[in-house]
Amino acid sequence: MISLRSGSLSRTAFVFLFFILHGSFAPAEPIGSNCQSTQTIKNSTIVNQFFTTSSGCLLWITPVKNQDAPYREYYFDERGGFRIFNSLPGDYATSTGSRNFFLFPRRQVPTYRLDQDGSIIATLSTGKSVTISSRATRIQSFEGVGFHEAPEISLTNSGGLEILSYFAVYLDTGWSVGNVAYHGAQGQSVFHDQNGQACRVTNAEIFDYQDAIYGEPLFKFQDDASLTAFLKSRCPQIDTASLKASKRGR
Repeated sequence: MISLRSGSLSRTAFVFLFFILHGSFAPAEPIGSNCQSTQTIKNSTIVNQFFTTSSGCLLWITPVKNQDAPYREYYFDERGGFRIFNSLPGDYATSTGSRNFFLFPRRQVPTYRLDQDGSIIATLSTGKSVTISSRATRIQSFEGVGFHEAPEISLTNSGGLEILSYFAVYLDTGWSVGNVAYHGAQGQSVFHDQNGQACRVTNAEIFDYQDAIYGEPLFKFQDDASLTAFLKSRCPQIDTASLKASKRGR
């Protein structure tokens, strides 16, 4: 079971909205794997792992904060989703924002463990690991990713984390205040590859809005083979060789 700590109104509103958008706990298991519902609290950070109907197995890494304090938290899901969520005091619609990426290839269910120094080691669906400080709730290292993370929590820095380089293909769906950018079907997202090539697509090309689960659109490509086929046709400049090694995907 996930226990929720006390917090600000924006925190309560966000947690409620999150479970509406992603689906509540489900008895079904993710495709081809198990997803354990667990919670770990270490120093100033809480890690929750659970199954959602729209995103599969999900890791939610969030700081323990006092009421109305600004905070940043991270989500990693089985689809390859990586969300950076920033919250400032105030109304949810005007004081929160999220930046969303999808990281490929997809090889496994996300998992986590604690290192000897108390750091949180999250192994993502790509099989690569992210190390997060349990004292500061900040990313310390990101295997296969060159990135910059701004220390300030703000709604004017697109979430505060930018991917500068990546070992394979990733999707940047953008930043939005009070919502999720890819929830807009007419919006645009950008695929990138390890060679620096990019391809801009409309969200309706890659997300299924008709079968959305409680407002959360489904990523159309449940495995990397179907994603590769799409990219070869729509974005031939994107190098998909890194996707061929993938054994699975959600």
